[in-house]
Amino acid sequence: MPVFEIKKQDEWPEQEEFLQSYTYGEFLISLSKKVLRLCIQVGEEKIYVQAVEHIMFRFITFLYIPRMYIAPIFFEKLVQYAKKKNYTFIRLEPSQQMNLSSVKLQEVKNRQPQYTWILDINKTTEQLLQEMHSKTRYNIRVAEKKEVYIDHVKNLDVFLKLNETTTERNKFISHPRQYIEKLLSLSDVFQFNAYIDKTPVASAIILRHQKSFIYLLGASSNEYRNAMSPYLLHWDIINTGKKEGIDTYDFWGIAPPAKKENVGTVCFHTYCFEDIHPLSGVSRFKAGWGGAVKSYPQAYEIIINPLTYIIVKFIYALRGRNRIVGHPDN
Repeated sequence: MPVFEIKKQDEWPEQEEFLQSYTYGEFLISLSKKVLRLCIQVGEEKIYVQAVEHIMFRFITFLYIPRMYIAPIFFEKLVQYAKKKNYTFIRLEPSQQMNLSSVKLQEVKNRQPQYTWILDINKTTEQLLQEMHSKTRYNIRVAEKKEVYIDHVKNLDVFLKLNETTTERNKFISHPRQYIEKLLSLSDVFQFNAYIDKTPVASAIILRHQKSFIYLLGASSNEYRNAMSPYLLHWDIINTGKKEGIDTYDFWGIAPPAKKENVGTVCFHTYCFEDIHPLSGVSRFKAGWGGAVKSYPQAYEIIINPLTYIIVKFIYALRGRNRIVGHPDN
């Protein structure tokens, strides 16, 4: 059989992307998601694909595959498997460019950040300080002078209270309480909190995957904004990562890159982006640390059953397609 399910952890290999890791799959299962760990075999060669099965409307089901590259020979077998299992489509977010010319597809919005900001922290403290923007260095010092205190205690209530303020302020759609609670229960997930006079003012939830720290969720207060707490918070995350043997800090989502000469483009430090983009302020903050953008390809829905996919498009038209958790609500 060219496609079969993997049931045991010791049969699942290490994956470059955490979204394809066995641990992340178990996290999704704890949230009552149906996770399929598929081994696709062609001759003696194998690849391993972790997919999430979704029920959209009664008889309409689809597979969601985030951050995965599937070579054409394996992709053909995956499509055949999807047809046999009566899936309507496969929502695919490739980790690198794929040749999809042999299938019918629909371009869709990426669920995971299409552009992320990567900082190499396998450097000396002096190098990191020198390569960040002078304003970032200054704001770290401001937070130190304001006596911002950082701890590494997992505290769901602290994060949720700050998260409520942040999502309201920035008009983002938040994950539910259960999601964040289950996330914090993972051994490779950490929480960093910033306080002023025992009042929590900023918090970050960090995932460790191999030799990377990934900034999954963040929140901050509307109070004490002039204390620049997030700067000291992330500086602490970076230095903690260095002590833990981490090589890269993935700041997660940012606005798409834009050409410097375009009208409406703003540049900060080494990065240019549209000033009106909802992630403009976030991008400015992240670019100030130094580092570089990492881009992922466009997401697609691979149409397996064209007839039922017509219904999918009708449902999209009714519901709208832009309400994605972790994205601006627009």
